[in-house]
Amino acid sequence: MGARIRAYDWNSSVLGPPEDWPQSLRVLVRLSLNSRHPMLIWWGPEHIQFSNDAITPMVETELHPALGGRGRDFLKENWGFVGPQVQYVMAGKGSTWEEDRLLPVTRGGGRENAWWSYSYAPIDSEDGVGGVLVICNEVTSQHLAREALKDQTRHLMRLFEQAPGYVAVL
Repeated sequence: MGARIRAYDWNSSVLGPPEDWPQSLRVLVRLSLNSRHPMLIWWGPEHIQFSNDAITPMVETELHPALGGRGRDFLKENWGFVGPQVQYVMAGKGSTWEEDRLLPVTRGGGRENAWWSYSYAPIDSEDGVGGVLVICNEVTSQHLAREALKDQTRHLMRLFEQAPGYVAVL
């Protein structure tokens, strides 16, 4: 992703050339590129998007990496839920945290359910909050395993409730 960011034509972007970016944006882009934890950055009122390599396997969509695009375009199917959280952070009200949240994604040409745990944190700039740092993890397999365990437990409870009293005692 670092090579893609360097090759991108930022001069035609609302952000302009990287040497004109605020220091906080440059630091966070570098930090995210050097992290193995999945991260996105949405910068400015248009939520111009950056991501790192760690997020690629989780969001293999026709839109990814959506570098330099608007966050609302990247997450258009979920923006009704995500957008207010982003606005909350951009308004300087603090960060957000979601655990095991259903946010469907389009992968492999089809829509599929995916569960995520994520945090939105403010990125300070000289003028206040300049952007949002998204640190996330797809937890679909853990979610499905918990649901399967709950289903199995309910099934066993029904069997136990239907068993004759003397079997239950044994």
